[in-house]
Amino acid sequence: LSISNATVTQAGSSSYTFGAGYNANSSTGYVNVGNGGVLNIGNGGARTFIGGGDNGSATGVGVLTLSGSGVVNIGAAGSFPNDLVYFSGYGGSGTVYLNGGTLNTARTLTSGVGSNAFLYFNGGTLNVSSAFSPNGSLIGGGFGTVWIKSAGAFVNTNGIDVSIDDSLLADPSSTGGAFTKLGGGKLQSLDHRILCYNETIIDDQRAHDIVIRALDAGAITTTQVPEVLHEWREPSHPEFLPRTAWSLFNAVTEVHKQLNPHTACKRGEALYGLFDAETGVHCRN
Repeated sequence: LSISNATVTQAGSSSYTFGAGYNANSSTGYVNVGNGGVLNIGNGGARTFIGGGDNGSATGVGVLTLSGSGVVNIGAAGSFPNDLVYFSGYGGSGTVYLNGGTLNTARTLTSGVGSNAFLYFNGGTLNVSSAFSPNGSLIGGGFGTVWIKSAGAFVNTNGIDVSIDDSLLADPSSTGGAFTKLGGGKLQSLDHRILCYNETIIDDQRAHDIVIRALDAGAITTTQVPEVLHEWREPSHPEFLPRTAWSLFNAVTEVHKQLNPHTACKRGEALYGLFDAETGVHCRN
């Protein structure tokens, strides 16, 4: 599907689904939005997939490319499971190329399965729509890979406080691209969080207190408390042996690996809120 000098609008209903490469058997679905093109999807809370689908057998590959003055508008979140934008939803893989144009989203971008999600910035803009929930995650943790190519990355927070909870990486095949934040509102990055979490030293008593607050915040369940504490005391990965907030945070996320993507994303947002307050991230620029 290629759109230029035209507008394509998905009918609005929570019973509808938009998908590039949706539910295909390892085949690829391409959607290109170029000069003068506008694509309106996710209307009325419809499900939105870039690759994969909403069941375990979905192995399709989805590729969405914006260029020139092309615009894609993703509508406001619906009820679960229609409240996120799934790259590689439960299978397959999903890629978005922002080679110009603007992607307006009112929902978190997240990966459905593993790390088969890819977002390439190359002169395009990721814009936070006015319907986006304040203090939400614009790009969810464990998303996959976010590359910045030579033409750079632009993120417009549009007066809304949001976070990017995955790392932004310079594309080694197309270097020199800068990151530019536009608009009012705060943008919290994962790399800044990691620095703050690593700087915060905690002992066992404080760790136990934080775990109980994580339970109160809905970031973990009662049955996960012993698992988190075990992971804190005996980390599965040696890099989390230092007694820091970052190590405790990863003790929780290690347990979260057992969850389905949607639940992990929601609990992750609660976890970030707790650890940001604990480490003073919200007070830093």
